[in-house]
Formats: sequence, structure tokens, C-alpha cells
Amino acid sequence: MFSVPFTVALLLGSVLAATDPAILIPLFDRLGIRRKVSQTVIAESAFNDPTGTILALTVAAAVVGGGVTMSDTIVDFGQSLLLGALFGLGGGLLLAVMLSSHRVGVWRESPAVVVLALVSFAYFTADELGGSSYLAAFVMGLVVANSELFGIARNLEHSNLLESFMTQVSEIAVLAVFITLGINLPFAALQEYFWGGLVVMAVFIFVARPVTVLVCLLPDRRGGWTWQELLFLSWCRETGVVPAAIASLLLADQVEGAGIAVALVAMAIVVTLSLQATTAGPLARRLGLTERDRPAVSGPEIDPATE
Repeated sequence: MFSVPFTVALLLGSVLAATDPAILIPLFDRLGIRRKVSQTVIAESAFNDPTGTILALTVAAAVVGGGVTMSDTIVDFGQSLLLGALFGLGGGLLLAVMLSSHRVGVWRESPAVVVLALVSFAYFTADELGGSSYLAAFVMGLVVANSELFGIARNLEHSNLLESFMTQVSEIAVLAVFITLGINLPFAALQEYFWGGLVVMAVFIFVARPVTVLVCLLPDRRGGWTWQELLFLSWCRETGVVPAAIASLLLADQVEGAGIAVALVAMAIVVTLSLQATTAGPLARRLGLTERDRPAVSGPEIDPATE
């Protein structure tokens, strides 16, 4: 569509790869979407965002380097994942301990300070050593949020304080990313790539996403996925803050194809949020995927957590 080299095309695809269901989480809660479906969408985004970020930045380095081979790119990608995960796990456990209700939880009453300090340390250390700083930060959050699984208890009051602080910080960060993307959006590029971008969006929504869902979930016999669930998951795909942040970074570094990436991300955000997010609720009700639409079950009561 845009007459670019394969590496640049791969970069554009990797930028668009990350998902963002944040706008759908309140919708899931309000409609009572089946937990199996809603948690799958949320988990997909949680693991897809840092992985997509690493992939996009690794491919961007290959595009800038020019002579870098695909094998080198794959090795760099694997190294970033491994080091980022290790730093995130170690930093997350340390952070969870310092916020715990145990005697060693010396900073539990000042969670904002220790979060900013340790996350910043893990972020820049992982980046300096060649790991993914984004994945490190994500894994740290994953460990702290599930610290009870590691036998690290937290006081409820301190947990609520931490959650309130992180909610405010994340909202500010999201606003900053979208404002940055808007400021840097080249309208000339948007106009130049508009019609080609519409074709890409059509393939993106009606071909790439359904094929991805089918390839991932059809082999999952244990999951027992119905065609209604597969159809909803194929339609439930929003582009949000992570692709916007990556596109802004590429544009700031003047990477080849960055103008196309920014235009496509802007189009993807508008199209997916206006077309898919607004129709997700009616589609879920139509497919009978809300809890109130489920048929009554006779016999022993089923624990929802085991679904």
C-alpha cells in the first residue's frame, strides 16, 4: 500500500500490534460480560502491550541500523524479553516486600515514594543492560498486584492508598501520551496516507484480527470456545495509548516510516474506538455473552471462579 521496504512494513505492523481494552473494562463490568471472555481480553492486552513495545522498538533499531540481519533482531528481541522479565520479577518482589505489612515493610505508609524510586531504578537499569524497561515495569506491577501469591501480605488501607495513587498517575500519563501524539501528528501525512490507511484498517479489523483469534483459540480445546465468544473476541480490539506512545517515539527519532506509523495509529484509534468500542455492548447482548443472558443452571451451584 505504501511502497516501503519489508522491514518498514514490519515496523508498521508491530506498532499497531498492541491492544488497549482499558475503555472496555467499565463496559465489561456494567454489562456483566462473561468472566472468561472479559479476562481473556484484559490478559491479552496486559501481555501484548509490553511485548508489542519491545517488538516495535527492536524492529525500529533494525530499520535504523540498515545492515542488521533478521537473526540479530530475533536475538535482541529475546534478550530484551528475558532481561526485562528478570528485572521486573526481582524488582517486583523487592517492592512488594517493602510495601508489605510485615516488619520489613518499612515504606508501606509511603507507597508513592517507594514505587517511583524502585520502578525508576529497575526501568533505567534494565534499559542500560539491554533489557526491556517497559516489560520490567509491567512485571513489577504484576508481582505487586498479586503479592499474596508469593506469601507477602499487605494492609488493606495501604493497598487502597497505592491503588488511588497509581490510578491518578496512569490517567495523567495517558493524557500526556495522547496530547503528545496530537501535537506531533503531521496532517500532511494523514492526508497523504488516508486512503491507503483505510484499506489497512479494513484488513486490520476484518481479516488480521479474526485470523489471529482463530489461530490462537481454535487449538484450545480445553477452553471450549463457542462461535459467539470467538466472534466477540474478533470484534473486541481497540488501539490506544501504547501504539500512540511508540509512534511518537519513532517520529521524535525520525525513524523511516514514522510518518506513516503516526498516521495509521491515529486512524486506528479513531476507527476502533468509534466503530468497535461503541458497538461492543450491543454485540455482547446480541450474542448472549452477558451474565443476565445466561440460561439458568439446575443442580449443584457452579463457582464462577472455575469457569
